[in-house]
Amino acid sequence: LKLGGTYRLFTSEMVGDPRWVKMKLGYWTSRDRIHWKRVRTLFTSSGDHTGADPRASLWAPMPVFNPSEGRWDLFYVAYRSKPDTATEWFNNYDGTIWRAVSEVKGRSGIGGPYRDAGVILQPDQESEPWEGLQGTDSFFPYPVGNLWYGFYGSAQTQYKPIRAWLVGLATAPQLAGPWKRCSQLNPSPIES
Repeated sequence: LKLGGTYRLFTSEMVGDPRWVKMKLGYWTSRDRIHWKRVRTLFTSSGDHTGADPRASLWAPMPVFNPSEGRWDLFYVAYRSKPDTATEWFNNYDGTIWRAVSEVKGRSGIGGPYRDAGVILQPDQESEPWEGLQGTDSFFPYPVGNLWYGFYGSAQTQYKPIRAWLVGLATAPQLAGPWKRCSQLNPSPIES
């Protein structure tokens, strides 16, 4: 993302064991897209590998400017984690999409710090049949007229090998939500 002559990069960084679980969400900047400087850590996962912590692993940070609040929203996924079984992939499961908001107002607040503002999408009674053990694995919101739409992903990781990674659509009246899945608008998920 280029803003004010500076490129901004938001990363998922593996920082320890267990692999794919102990993570940091990082913020980097560059003037030329070749030389990057790591500015800060936005969030750090617990790395818990017992299945108890819903924020054991953090992934996929996505910044979006929220014009109604005049600040940046950062969406990211938090997972539970525990050892896999012979037939199920539990390294990252029960994925939940969190919304965090920049503490600095205006476009200059893109680099944070951010504070959590709550969960916007999670595995629940509204989940689609194609959504699997992985839960929600990503979120990409964008405005359309007076509404917001967001692509979200999932996978049926209760099966090994994993058969497909799928994409659905959600909508909300404002970026902060409430977000609802659009099963009537998207009867067939997109395979990726």
